[in-house]
Amino acid sequence: MVDHLTALDEQGRTQFLGDMALLGEALHACTETIRVNYEILTNSETALHAHVIPHYSGEPKEYRSGPVWNYPAELRTSVAFSESTHGELRQTLGTYLSQRLDL
Repeated sequence: MVDHLTALDEQGRTQFLGDMALLGEALHACTETIRVNYEILTNSETALHAHVIPHYSGEPKEYRSGPVWNYPAELRTSVAFSESTHGELRQTLGTYLSQRLDL
């Protein structure tokens, strides 16, 4: 485990950033997203991780093009993942990624 992008070797960086881009591609292909934000934040988590955040035309204009952190916290955290609500999207994205990666 590493704590920042530059701790990876060149191949690791390419893989990490490529995986982020591939997830964004899947979101564009499988949903009606109009834009995807890619964020790597290292200010509170000590493990390298990324946020891949889709934006949709139905979002309030003041939030549509900015970072998700502009949304009030109560909106960002109001819907937790559940298989019954989000399982179909998870499956659709998983199928797309599996096909794209020839798994």
